[in-house]
Amino acid sequence: MKLNSKDTGKLFGCIATALCVAGLLCPVVVSDALKTGNMNPTRLEVAAISIPASLCLLFFFSLFRNIRFHFTITDGWFAAFTGYWFFRYFTTGNLCPTHALLFVLLAGVYFAVRILVSTDRTSRSIVIFFLCLTGITEAVWGLAQLYGFLPSYHALYRFTGSLFNPGPYCGMLAVLLPLALHTGVHKPSTPLLHYTGTACAVAAAILLPAGMSRSAWVAALSGGGLVLWQYYSLSSVIRNFYRSRKRCFLPAALICLLLLFGSGAGMYALKKDSADGRLLMWKVSVLALRESPWTGQGPGSFAGAYGKAQARYFTSETHSPQEEHVAGSPEYGFNEYLQITTELGLIGLLLFAGMVVSAFRQAYRQCQTGIAGSLIAFAVFAFFSYPFSVLPLTLLFAVFTALCSPPAADTCKPKIWRTAVLLLAGACLYPGLGLSEKVTHLRAWKEEKRYFDMEIYKGTAEGYRQLYPSLKEFAPFLFEYGQCLAKTRQHPESIIILSEGARRSADPMFYNIIGRNEQALGNCEAAEAAFLRAYRTVPHRLYPLYLLAELYVSTGQYGKAAIIIRKALEQKPKIMSPAIEEMQHKLKKLYEQIPS
Repeated sequence: MKLNSKDTGKLFGCIATALCVAGLLCPVVVSDALKTGNMNPTRLEVAAISIPASLCLLFFFSLFRNIRFHFTITDGWFAAFTGYWFFRYFTTGNLCPTHALLFVLLAGVYFAVRILVSTDRTSRSIVIFFLCLTGITEAVWGLAQLYGFLPSYHALYRFTGSLFNPGPYCGMLAVLLPLALHTGVHKPSTPLLHYTGTACAVAAAILLPAGMSRSAWVAALSGGGLVLWQYYSLSSVIRNFYRSRKRCFLPAALICLLLLFGSGAGMYALKKDSADGRLLMWKVSVLALRESPWTGQGPGSFAGAYGKAQARYFTSETHSPQEEHVAGSPEYGFNEYLQITTELGLIGLLLFAGMVVSAFRQAYRQCQTGIAGSLIAFAVFAFFSYPFSVLPLTLLFAVFTALCSPPAADTCKPKIWRTAVLLLAGACLYPGLGLSEKVTHLRAWKEEKRYFDMEIYKGTAEGYRQLYPSLKEFAPFLFEYGQCLAKTRQHPESIIILSEGARRSADPMFYNIIGRNEQALGNCEAAEAAFLRAYRTVPHRLYPLYLLAELYVSTGQYGKAAIIIRKALEQKPKIMSPAIEEMQHKLKKLYEQIPS
Protein backbone atom coordinates (compact mmCIF):
# COMPACT_ATOMS: atom_id res chain seq x y z
CA MET A 1 0.00 0.00 0.00
CA LYS A 2 1.37 3.39 -1.03
CA LEU A 3 1.61 6.20 1.53
CA ASN A 4 0.75 9.71 0.41
CA SER A 5 2.63 12.77 1.63
CA LYS A 6 0.07 13.41 4.39
CA ASP A 7 0.42 9.88 5.80
CA THR A 8 4.20 10.08 5.54
CA GLY A 9 4.23 13.36 7.47
CA LYS A 10 1.97 11.90 10.13
CA LEU A 11 4.19 8.81 10.48
CA PHE A 12 7.29 11.00 10.70
CA GLY A 13 5.61 13.12 13.36
CA CYS A 14 4.66 10.04 15.45
CA ILE A 15 8.19 8.64 15.27
CA ALA A 16 9.78 11.97 16.19
CA THR A 17 7.33 12.44 19.11
CA ALA A 18 7.99 8.89 20.35
CA LEU A 19 11.77 9.42 20.27
CA CYS A 20 11.43 12.75 22.04
CA VAL A 21 9.18 11.36 24.81
CA ALA A 22 11.41 8.29 25.22
CA GLY A 23 14.38 10.60 25.77
CA LEU A 24 12.51 12.70 28.32
CA LEU A 25 11.43 9.62 30.34
CA CYS A 26 14.69 7.70 29.92
CA PRO A 27 16.18 8.83 33.32
CA VAL A 28 13.23 7.21 35.14
CA VAL A 29 14.24 3.63 34.31
CA VAL A 30 17.92 3.84 35.26
CA SER A 31 19.21 1.44 37.92
CA ASP A 32 20.19 2.77 41.36
CA ALA A 33 22.78 -0.01 41.73
CA LEU A 34 25.68 2.49 41.59
CA LYS A 35 24.15 5.13 43.85
CA THR A 36 26.72 7.32 45.63
CA GLY A 37 25.57 9.14 48.77
CA ASN A 38 22.11 10.47 47.99
CA MET A 39 22.80 10.80 44.26
CA ASN A 40 22.89 8.34 41.37
CA PRO A 41 25.68 9.42 38.96
CA THR A 42 24.37 7.15 36.18
CA ARG A 43 20.87 8.64 36.38
CA LEU A 44 22.31 12.17 36.37
CA GLU A 45 24.46 11.32 33.35
CA VAL A 46 21.49 9.92 31.43
CA ALA A 47 19.40 13.00 32.30
CA ALA A 48 22.26 15.31 31.23
CA ILE A 49 22.36 13.64 27.80
CA SER A 50 18.83 12.49 27.03
CA ILE A 51 16.83 15.59 28.03
CA PRO A 52 18.87 18.16 26.02
CA ALA A 53 18.97 15.66 23.11
CA SER A 54 15.17 15.36 23.22
CA LEU A 55 14.82 19.14 23.19
CA CYS A 56 17.11 19.40 20.16
CA LEU A 57 15.00 16.74 18.44
CA LEU A 58 11.91 18.74 19.36
CA PHE A 59 13.38 21.76 17.59
CA PHE A 60 13.88 19.80 14.35
CA PHE A 61 10.41 18.35 14.79
CA SER A 62 9.01 21.90 15.02
CA LEU A 63 10.51 22.73 11.62
CA PHE A 64 8.05 20.33 9.97
CA ARG A 65 5.01 20.58 12.26
CA ASN A 66 2.95 23.58 13.37
CA ILE A 67 3.02 24.31 17.11
CA ARG A 68 -0.32 25.68 18.28
CA PHE A 69 0.92 26.66 21.71
CA HIS A 70 -0.69 29.22 24.01
CA PHE A 71 0.09 30.07 27.60
CA THR A 72 -2.26 28.87 30.31
CA ILE A 73 -2.72 29.82 33.95
CA THR A 74 -0.79 26.70 34.95
CA ASP A 75 2.17 27.85 32.82
CA GLY A 76 2.09 31.14 34.70
CA TRP A 77 2.07 29.42 38.10
CA PHE A 78 4.90 27.11 37.00
CA ALA A 79 7.02 30.03 35.77
CA ALA A 80 6.34 32.00 38.96
CA PHE A 81 7.30 29.08 41.21
CA THR A 82 10.46 28.38 39.18
CA GLY A 83 11.49 32.04 39.26
CA TYR A 84 10.91 32.29 43.01
CA TRP A 85 12.86 29.06 43.64
CA PHE A 86 15.90 30.44 41.83
CA PHE A 87 15.54 33.84 43.53
CA ARG A 88 15.71 32.18 46.96
CA TYR A 89 18.48 29.87 45.76
CA PHE A 90 20.76 32.74 44.77
CA THR A 91 19.93 34.85 47.85
CA THR A 92 20.55 32.11 50.44
CA GLY A 93 24.01 30.83 49.57
CA ASN A 94 23.58 28.34 46.67
CA LEU A 95 23.27 25.33 48.98
CA CYS A 96 22.25 22.81 46.28
CA PRO A 97 23.86 23.49 42.85
CA THR A 98 23.02 20.02 41.51
CA HIS A 99 19.34 20.52 42.29
CA ALA A 100 19.47 23.88 40.54
CA LEU A 101 20.86 22.26 37.38
CA LEU A 102 18.20 19.55 37.56
CA PHE A 103 15.49 22.19 38.05
CA VAL A 104 16.46 23.79 34.71
CA LEU A 105 16.22 20.40 32.99
CA LEU A 106 12.83 19.71 34.62
CA ALA A 107 11.57 23.08 33.39
CA GLY A 108 12.73 22.01 29.94
CA VAL A 109 10.82 18.72 30.31
CA TYR A 110 7.66 20.58 31.33
CA PHE A 111 7.67 22.94 28.36
CA ALA A 112 8.77 20.19 25.95
CA VAL A 113 5.71 18.12 26.87
CA ARG A 114 3.53 21.24 26.68
CA ILE A 115 4.79 21.92 23.17
CA LEU A 116 4.40 18.29 22.08
CA VAL A 117 0.78 18.02 23.20
CA SER A 118 0.04 21.35 21.50
CA THR A 119 0.60 19.86 18.07
CA ASP A 120 -2.22 17.28 17.88
CA ARG A 121 -4.10 14.69 19.96
CA THR A 122 -1.87 11.86 18.73
CA SER A 123 1.10 13.38 20.59
CA ARG A 124 -0.83 13.30 23.88
CA SER A 125 -1.64 9.61 23.32
CA ILE A 126 2.03 8.86 22.64
CA VAL A 127 3.07 10.54 25.91
CA ILE A 128 0.43 8.53 27.82
CA PHE A 129 1.56 5.32 26.10
CA PHE A 130 5.17 5.85 27.20
CA LEU A 131 4.08 6.66 30.75
CA CYS A 132 2.17 3.36 30.93
CA LEU A 133 5.15 1.57 29.34
CA THR A 134 7.37 3.06 32.06
CA GLY A 135 5.01 1.66 34.69
CA ILE A 136 5.11 -1.80 33.08
CA THR A 137 8.92 -1.69 32.96
CA GLU A 138 9.12 -0.81 36.65
CA ALA A 139 6.54 -3.47 37.57
CA VAL A 140 8.40 -6.21 35.68
CA TRP A 141 11.64 -5.02 37.32
CA GLY A 142 10.03 -5.31 40.76
CA LEU A 143 8.56 -8.74 40.06
CA ALA A 144 11.94 -10.01 38.84
CA GLN A 145 13.50 -8.80 42.13
CA LEU A 146 10.68 -10.33 44.17
CA TYR A 147 11.28 -13.76 42.60
CA GLY A 148 15.08 -13.49 42.80
CA PHE A 149 15.91 -13.00 39.10
CA LEU A 150 17.34 -9.50 39.70
CA PRO A 151 19.05 -8.03 42.80
CA SER A 152 17.30 -5.53 45.04
CA TYR A 153 19.10 -2.21 45.62
CA HIS A 154 18.39 -2.17 49.35
CA ALA A 155 19.69 -4.84 51.73
CA LEU A 156 16.53 -4.82 53.87
CA TYR A 157 13.89 -5.15 51.14
CA ARG A 158 13.06 -7.79 48.55
CA PHE A 159 12.19 -5.40 45.73
CA THR A 160 12.76 -1.72 44.94
CA GLY A 161 12.36 -1.54 41.15
CA SER A 162 14.96 0.77 39.64
CA LEU A 163 15.04 2.85 42.84
CA PHE A 164 16.91 2.49 46.13
CA ASN A 165 13.89 2.09 48.41
CA PRO A 166 10.44 0.46 48.12
CA GLY A 167 8.72 3.62 49.42
CA PRO A 168 9.46 5.85 46.38
CA TYR A 169 9.09 2.81 44.11
CA CYS A 170 5.56 2.11 45.35
CA GLY A 171 4.87 5.84 45.10
CA MET A 172 5.82 5.72 41.41
CA LEU A 173 3.44 2.82 40.81
CA ALA A 174 0.68 4.59 42.78
CA VAL A 175 1.08 7.76 40.68
CA LEU A 176 0.97 5.86 37.38
CA LEU A 177 -1.97 3.64 38.41
CA PRO A 178 -4.84 6.21 37.93
CA LEU A 179 -3.66 7.15 34.42
CA ALA A 180 -3.26 3.49 33.46
CA LEU A 181 -6.64 2.62 34.98
CA HIS A 182 -8.37 5.40 33.05
CA THR A 183 -6.67 4.29 29.83
CA GLY A 184 -7.73 0.70 30.45
CA VAL A 185 -11.38 1.24 31.33
CA HIS A 186 -12.17 3.89 28.71
CA LYS A 187 -10.87 1.84 25.76
CA PRO A 188 -9.19 4.51 23.59
CA SER A 189 -9.30 4.26 19.82
CA THR A 190 -5.78 2.76 19.72
CA PRO A 191 -5.88 -0.88 20.94
CA LEU A 192 -2.17 -0.81 21.81
CA LEU A 193 -2.73 2.08 24.23
CA HIS A 194 -5.69 0.27 25.82
CA TYR A 195 -3.74 -2.96 26.40
CA THR A 196 -0.67 -1.10 27.68
CA GLY A 197 -2.76 0.87 30.17
CA THR A 198 -4.57 -2.28 31.34
CA ALA A 199 -1.30 -4.16 31.81
CA CYS A 200 0.23 -1.25 33.76
CA ALA A 201 -2.83 -0.96 36.04
CA VAL A 202 -2.93 -4.70 36.76
CA ALA A 203 0.83 -4.92 37.45
CA ALA A 204 0.74 -1.90 39.79
CA ALA A 205 -2.28 -3.31 41.65
CA ILE A 206 -0.44 -6.63 42.15
CA LEU A 207 2.80 -5.07 43.46
CA LEU A 208 1.47 -2.27 45.66
CA PRO A 209 0.18 -4.50 48.51
CA ALA A 210 3.54 -6.31 48.70
CA GLY A 211 5.42 -3.00 48.98
CA MET A 212 3.93 -2.27 52.44
CA SER A 213 3.95 1.48 51.71
CA ARG A 214 0.87 2.91 53.42
CA SER A 215 1.31 6.32 51.81
CA ALA A 216 1.38 4.67 48.36
CA TRP A 217 -1.79 2.72 49.20
CA VAL A 218 -3.65 5.88 50.19
CA ALA A 219 -2.34 7.71 47.10
CA ALA A 220 -3.39 4.90 44.74
CA LEU A 221 -6.85 4.66 46.33
CA SER A 222 -7.32 8.44 46.09
CA GLY A 223 -6.30 8.73 42.44
CA GLY A 224 -7.87 5.47 41.33
CA GLY A 225 -11.04 6.31 43.29
CA LEU A 226 -11.42 9.53 41.33
CA VAL A 227 -11.16 7.62 38.04
CA LEU A 228 -13.73 5.02 39.09
CA TRP A 229 -16.01 7.70 40.57
CA GLN A 230 -16.17 9.44 37.20
CA TYR A 231 -16.35 6.24 35.12
CA TYR A 232 -19.26 4.72 37.06
CA SER A 233 -20.93 8.11 37.79
CA LEU A 234 -20.98 7.24 41.49
CA SER A 235 -22.40 10.63 42.47
CA SER A 236 -25.57 9.75 40.52
CA VAL A 237 -25.61 6.25 42.04
CA ILE A 238 -25.40 7.67 45.57
CA ARG A 239 -28.05 10.28 44.82
CA ASN A 240 -30.45 7.66 43.45
CA PHE A 241 -29.75 5.38 46.41
CA TYR A 242 -30.55 8.24 48.81
CA ARG A 243 -33.81 9.04 47.03
CA SER A 244 -35.00 5.43 46.81
CA ARG A 245 -33.79 4.13 50.18
CA LYS A 246 -33.55 7.01 52.62
CA ARG A 247 -33.83 4.73 55.66
CA CYS A 248 -30.84 2.66 54.59
CA PHE A 249 -28.69 5.62 53.59
CA LEU A 250 -27.60 6.69 57.09
CA PRO A 251 -26.61 3.18 58.30
CA ALA A 252 -24.73 2.61 55.04
CA ALA A 253 -22.88 5.92 55.44
CA LEU A 254 -21.99 5.06 59.05
CA ILE A 255 -20.67 1.65 58.00
CA CYS A 256 -18.49 3.30 55.32
CA LEU A 257 -17.14 5.78 57.89
CA LEU A 258 -16.38 2.98 60.34
CA LEU A 259 -14.58 1.05 57.63
CA LEU A 260 -12.59 4.17 56.73
CA PHE A 261 -11.56 4.88 60.34
CA GLY A 262 -10.84 1.18 60.91
CA SER A 263 -8.58 1.08 57.87
CA GLY A 264 -6.76 4.18 59.09
CA ALA A 265 -6.27 2.69 62.55
CA GLY A 266 -5.06 -0.57 61.01
CA MET A 267 -2.48 1.22 58.83
CA TYR A 268 -1.29 3.18 61.89
CA ALA A 269 -0.93 0.01 63.97
CA LEU A 270 0.86 -1.77 61.10
CA LYS A 271 3.99 0.37 61.63
CA LYS A 272 3.28 2.35 64.80
CA ASP A 273 6.83 3.58 65.41
CA SER A 274 7.14 4.70 61.80
CA ALA A 275 3.86 6.64 62.04
CA ASP A 276 4.89 8.23 65.35
CA GLY A 277 8.23 9.16 63.80
CA ARG A 278 6.50 10.98 60.93
CA LEU A 279 4.23 12.82 63.35
CA LEU A 280 7.34 13.98 65.22
CA MET A 281 8.97 15.06 61.94
CA TRP A 282 5.92 17.16 61.08
CA LYS A 283 5.87 18.77 64.53
CA VAL A 284 9.59 19.62 64.36
CA SER A 285 9.22 20.86 60.75
CA VAL A 286 6.58 23.33 61.93
CA LEU A 287 9.07 24.57 64.55
CA ALA A 288 11.77 24.89 61.85
CA LEU A 289 9.64 26.98 59.50
CA ARG A 290 8.88 29.46 62.29
CA GLU A 291 12.36 30.99 61.87
CA SER A 292 11.49 32.39 58.44
CA PRO A 293 7.80 31.71 57.78
CA TRP A 294 7.27 33.90 54.71
CA THR A 295 10.40 33.43 52.60
CA GLY A 296 11.93 30.26 54.08
CA GLN A 297 15.57 29.42 54.74
CA GLY A 298 16.47 28.63 51.13
CA PRO A 299 16.49 25.56 48.85
CA GLY A 300 18.58 22.74 50.28
CA SER A 301 18.37 24.02 53.86
CA PHE A 302 15.71 21.65 55.22
CA ALA A 303 17.89 18.95 56.86
CA GLY A 304 20.11 21.47 58.68
CA ALA A 305 17.11 23.53 59.82
CA TYR A 306 15.35 20.37 60.97
CA GLY A 307 18.32 19.19 63.06
CA LYS A 308 18.57 22.59 64.73
CA ALA A 309 14.82 22.67 65.47
CA GLN A 310 14.81 19.10 66.85
CA ALA A 311 17.69 19.85 69.22
CA ARG A 312 15.78 22.92 70.40
CA TYR A 313 12.59 20.89 70.81
CA PHE A 314 14.16 18.20 72.99
CA THR A 315 15.96 20.86 75.03
CA SER A 316 13.14 23.26 75.83
CA GLU A 317 9.80 21.77 74.78
CA THR A 318 7.65 19.23 76.63
CA HIS A 319 7.99 15.88 74.90
CA SER A 320 7.10 12.25 75.52
CA PRO A 321 9.42 9.22 75.92
CA GLN A 322 7.90 7.79 72.72
CA GLU A 323 9.05 10.89 70.79
CA GLU A 324 12.58 10.40 72.12
CA HIS A 325 12.40 6.75 71.10
CA VAL A 326 11.31 7.43 67.48
CA ALA A 327 13.48 10.52 66.88
CA GLY A 328 15.92 10.34 63.98
CA SER A 329 17.99 12.48 61.66
CA PRO A 330 16.01 12.50 58.39
CA GLU A 331 17.30 13.91 55.11
CA TYR A 332 13.71 14.69 54.07
CA GLY A 333 10.60 15.95 55.84
CA PHE A 334 8.27 13.12 54.76
CA ASN A 335 5.82 15.89 53.94
CA GLU A 336 6.71 17.91 50.86
CA TYR A 337 4.38 20.77 51.81
CA LEU A 338 6.14 21.33 55.14
CA GLN A 339 9.54 20.93 53.47
CA ILE A 340 8.65 23.46 50.76
CA THR A 341 7.43 25.89 53.42
CA THR A 342 10.62 25.44 55.46
CA GLU A 343 12.82 26.09 52.43
CA LEU A 344 10.72 28.61 50.47
CA GLY A 345 8.28 29.94 53.06
CA LEU A 346 4.55 30.46 52.73
CA ILE A 347 5.13 32.36 49.48
CA GLY A 348 6.72 29.29 47.89
CA LEU A 349 3.96 27.02 49.22
CA LEU A 350 1.24 29.27 47.79
CA LEU A 351 2.94 29.34 44.37
CA PHE A 352 3.33 25.56 44.37
CA ALA A 353 -0.27 24.98 45.51
CA GLY A 354 -1.52 27.40 42.84
CA MET A 355 0.32 25.41 40.16
CA VAL A 356 -1.07 22.03 41.32
CA VAL A 357 -4.65 23.27 41.80
CA SER A 358 -4.63 25.04 38.43
CA ALA A 359 -3.30 21.93 36.66
CA PHE A 360 -5.90 19.71 38.34
CA ARG A 361 -8.76 22.06 37.37
CA GLN A 362 -7.59 22.13 33.75
CA ALA A 363 -7.42 18.34 33.58
CA TYR A 364 -10.75 17.74 35.31
CA ARG A 365 -12.64 20.33 33.22
CA GLN A 366 -11.42 18.64 30.02
CA CYS A 367 -12.44 15.18 31.34
CA GLN A 368 -8.80 14.03 31.49
CA THR A 369 -9.68 12.10 34.63
CA GLY A 370 -6.68 9.79 34.46
CA ILE A 371 -4.23 12.68 34.52
CA ALA A 372 -6.25 14.43 37.24
CA GLY A 373 -6.25 11.19 39.26
CA SER A 374 -2.48 10.84 38.92
CA LEU A 375 -2.05 14.42 40.14
CA ILE A 376 -4.29 13.67 43.14
CA ALA A 377 -2.24 10.54 43.86
CA PHE A 378 0.94 12.58 43.65
CA ALA A 379 -0.46 15.27 45.96
CA VAL A 380 -1.50 12.65 48.54
CA PHE A 381 1.79 10.76 48.35
CA ALA A 382 3.69 14.04 48.78
CA PHE A 383 1.87 14.58 52.08
CA PHE A 384 3.49 11.45 53.59
CA SER A 385 6.74 11.01 51.67
CA TYR A 386 9.54 12.79 49.76
CA PRO A 387 8.85 12.43 46.00
CA PHE A 388 10.58 15.73 45.07
CA SER A 389 13.85 14.38 46.44
CA VAL A 390 13.69 11.45 43.96
CA LEU A 391 14.51 12.46 40.38
CA PRO A 392 12.23 9.94 38.58
CA LEU A 393 9.18 11.02 40.61
CA THR A 394 9.95 14.72 40.13
CA LEU A 395 10.29 14.15 36.39
CA LEU A 396 6.94 12.33 36.29
CA PHE A 397 5.34 15.22 38.18
CA ALA A 398 6.61 17.70 35.56
CA VAL A 399 5.17 15.48 32.78
CA PHE A 400 1.78 15.07 34.47
CA THR A 401 1.50 18.81 35.16
CA ALA A 402 2.27 19.56 31.51
CA LEU A 403 -0.27 16.97 30.30
CA CYS A 404 -3.05 18.89 32.07
CA SER A 405 -2.88 21.57 29.37
CA PRO A 406 -5.90 22.06 27.06
CA PRO A 407 -5.98 20.82 23.45
CA ALA A 408 -4.09 22.65 20.72
CA ALA A 409 -5.08 26.27 20.11
CA ASP A 410 -6.35 27.51 16.76
CA THR A 411 -3.76 30.26 16.44
CA CYS A 412 -0.34 29.39 15.10
CA LYS A 413 2.87 31.44 15.08
CA PRO A 414 5.48 28.93 13.91
CA LYS A 415 8.50 31.26 13.71
CA ILE A 416 8.06 32.52 17.27
CA TRP A 417 7.62 29.05 18.76
CA ARG A 418 10.47 27.53 16.77
CA THR A 419 12.75 30.23 18.15
CA ALA A 420 11.42 29.54 21.65
CA VAL A 421 12.12 25.80 21.28
CA LEU A 422 15.65 26.54 20.05
CA LEU A 423 16.29 28.81 23.05
CA LEU A 424 14.87 26.16 25.38
CA ALA A 425 17.17 23.50 23.93
CA GLY A 426 20.15 25.83 24.26
CA ALA A 427 19.24 26.70 27.84
CA CYS A 428 19.23 23.00 28.79
CA LEU A 429 22.66 22.34 27.29
CA TYR A 430 24.40 24.30 30.08
CA PRO A 431 22.95 22.27 33.00
CA GLY A 432 23.58 19.14 30.94
CA LEU A 433 27.30 20.00 30.76
CA GLY A 434 27.30 20.97 34.44
CA LEU A 435 25.76 17.65 35.44
CA SER A 436 28.28 15.74 33.30
CA GLU A 437 31.12 17.40 35.23
CA LYS A 438 29.34 16.65 38.53
CA VAL A 439 29.02 12.98 37.53
CA THR A 440 32.79 12.79 36.96
CA HIS A 441 33.44 14.12 40.47
CA LEU A 442 30.83 11.81 42.05
CA ARG A 443 32.53 8.81 40.49
CA ALA A 444 35.91 10.06 41.68
CA TRP A 445 34.40 10.32 45.18
CA LYS A 446 33.28 6.71 44.95
CA GLU A 447 36.85 5.67 44.12
CA GLU A 448 38.26 7.71 47.03
CA LYS A 449 35.62 6.26 49.35
CA ARG A 450 37.15 2.81 48.92
CA TYR A 451 40.33 4.09 50.60
CA PHE A 452 38.26 5.86 53.26
CA ASP A 453 36.53 2.56 54.09
CA MET A 454 39.98 0.93 54.36
CA GLU A 455 40.95 3.70 56.86
CA ILE A 456 43.70 5.10 54.63
CA TYR A 457 42.96 8.64 55.76
CA LYS A 458 46.02 10.68 54.76
CA GLY A 459 45.90 10.12 51.01
CA THR A 460 42.10 10.18 51.05
CA ALA A 461 42.10 13.62 52.69
CA GLU A 462 44.17 14.98 49.80
CA GLY A 463 41.82 13.41 47.25
CA TYR A 464 38.77 14.84 49.04
CA ARG A 465 40.40 18.28 49.16
CA GLN A 466 40.51 18.33 45.35
CA LEU A 467 36.86 17.23 45.10
CA TYR A 468 35.62 19.63 47.78
CA PRO A 469 34.77 22.63 45.53
CA SER A 470 32.43 20.48 43.41
CA LEU A 471 30.96 18.19 46.08
CA LYS A 472 30.65 20.48 49.10
CA GLU A 473 26.86 20.46 48.71
CA PHE A 474 26.68 16.77 49.74
CA ALA A 475 26.56 16.23 53.50
CA PRO A 476 27.88 12.59 53.37
CA PHE A 477 30.95 13.81 51.43
CA LEU A 478 31.58 16.57 54.00
CA PHE A 479 31.26 14.08 56.84
CA GLU A 480 33.84 11.73 55.33
CA TYR A 481 36.16 14.62 54.46
CA GLY A 482 35.86 16.02 58.00
CA GLN A 483 36.62 12.60 59.48
CA CYS A 484 39.73 12.25 57.29
CA LEU A 485 40.97 15.63 58.49
CA ALA A 486 40.27 14.69 62.13
CA LYS A 487 42.11 11.37 61.79
CA THR A 488 45.14 13.15 60.30
CA ARG A 489 45.14 15.71 63.19
CA GLN A 490 44.00 18.63 61.02
CA HIS A 491 41.48 19.56 63.71
CA PRO A 492 40.73 23.26 62.92
CA GLU A 493 40.07 22.50 59.24
CA SER A 494 38.00 19.47 60.22
CA ILE A 495 35.78 21.64 62.43
CA ILE A 496 35.17 24.06 59.53
CA ILE A 497 34.21 21.26 57.11
CA LEU A 498 32.00 19.46 59.63
CA SER A 499 30.25 22.71 60.63
CA GLU A 500 29.47 23.27 56.96
CA GLY A 501 28.09 19.74 56.76
CA ALA A 502 25.90 20.34 59.82
CA ARG A 503 24.20 23.18 57.90
CA ARG A 504 23.12 20.62 55.31
CA SER A 505 22.29 17.65 57.55
CA ALA A 506 20.34 16.69 60.66
CA ASP A 507 22.79 13.91 61.55
CA PRO A 508 24.16 14.45 65.11
CA MET A 509 27.37 12.59 64.19
CA PHE A 510 28.69 15.87 62.76
CA TYR A 511 28.62 17.36 66.26
CA ASN A 512 30.17 14.23 67.80
CA ILE A 513 33.22 14.57 65.55
CA ILE A 514 33.30 18.36 66.04
CA GLY A 515 33.34 17.73 69.81
CA ARG A 516 36.22 15.28 69.52
CA ASN A 517 38.16 17.84 67.45
CA GLU A 518 37.53 20.51 70.07
CA GLN A 519 38.59 18.10 72.83
CA ALA A 520 41.84 17.34 70.97
CA LEU A 521 42.50 21.10 70.76
CA GLY A 522 41.87 21.48 74.51
CA ASN A 523 38.60 23.41 74.07
CA CYS A 524 36.63 21.44 76.65
CA GLU A 525 33.67 23.81 76.88
CA ALA A 526 33.21 23.80 73.10
CA ALA A 527 33.52 20.00 73.09
CA GLU A 528 30.90 19.70 75.82
CA ALA A 529 28.52 21.98 73.87
CA ALA A 530 28.98 19.89 70.71
CA PHE A 531 28.34 16.57 72.51
CA LEU A 532 25.24 18.00 74.21
CA ARG A 533 23.96 19.27 70.85
CA ALA A 534 24.41 15.79 69.37
CA TYR A 535 22.60 14.19 72.32
CA ARG A 536 19.68 16.64 72.26
CA THR A 537 19.19 16.17 68.52
CA VAL A 538 18.56 12.41 68.87
CA PRO A 539 18.23 11.62 72.60
CA HIS A 540 18.05 7.83 72.36
CA ARG A 541 21.58 7.50 70.93
CA LEU A 542 24.26 6.34 73.37
CA TYR A 543 27.38 7.61 71.60
CA PRO A 544 27.11 11.32 72.58
CA LEU A 545 26.63 10.34 76.27
CA TYR A 546 29.65 8.05 76.05
CA LEU A 547 31.78 10.88 74.61
CA LEU A 548 30.50 13.26 77.32
CA ALA A 549 31.36 10.75 80.05
CA GLU A 550 34.90 10.36 78.65
CA LEU A 551 35.30 14.15 78.53
CA TYR A 552 34.11 14.65 82.11
CA VAL A 553 36.33 11.88 83.49
CA SER A 554 39.40 13.15 81.59
CA THR A 555 38.87 16.69 82.95
CA GLY A 556 38.11 15.61 86.51
CA GLN A 557 34.41 16.55 86.45
CA TYR A 558 33.44 13.35 88.28
CA GLY A 559 30.05 14.54 89.49
CA LYS A 560 28.87 15.28 85.93
CA ALA A 561 30.49 12.06 84.73
CA ALA A 562 28.58 9.95 87.27
CA ILE A 563 25.25 11.52 86.29
CA ILE A 564 25.88 10.99 82.56
CA ILE A 565 27.09 7.39 83.00
CA ARG A 566 24.07 6.44 85.11
CA LYS A 567 21.78 8.06 82.55
CA ALA A 568 23.49 6.22 79.69
CA LEU A 569 23.35 2.83 81.41
CA GLU A 570 19.68 3.26 82.34
CA GLN A 571 18.79 4.21 78.76
CA LYS A 572 17.24 1.38 76.77
CA PRO A 573 18.90 1.17 73.33
CA LYS A 574 16.57 1.33 70.34
CA ILE A 575 18.51 -1.47 68.61
CA MET A 576 21.06 -3.53 70.53
CA SER A 577 24.33 -4.12 68.68
CA PRO A 578 27.92 -5.17 69.48
CA ALA A 579 28.98 -1.48 69.36
CA ILE A 580 26.33 -0.59 71.99
CA GLU A 581 27.43 -3.46 74.22
CA GLU A 582 31.06 -2.35 73.93
CA MET A 583 30.18 1.25 74.88
CA GLN A 584 28.13 0.04 77.86
CA HIS A 585 31.11 -2.04 79.02
CA LYS A 586 33.44 0.95 78.70
CA LEU A 587 31.00 3.19 80.57
CA LYS A 588 31.01 0.73 83.48
CA LYS A 589 34.83 0.82 83.46
CA LEU A 590 34.73 4.65 83.51
CA TYR A 591 32.29 4.55 86.42
CA GLU A 592 34.72 2.42 88.38
CA GLN A 593 37.41 5.12 87.91
CA ILE A 594 35.29 7.79 89.59
CA PRO A 595 36.36 8.43 93.22
CA SER A 596 33.59 7.66 95.71
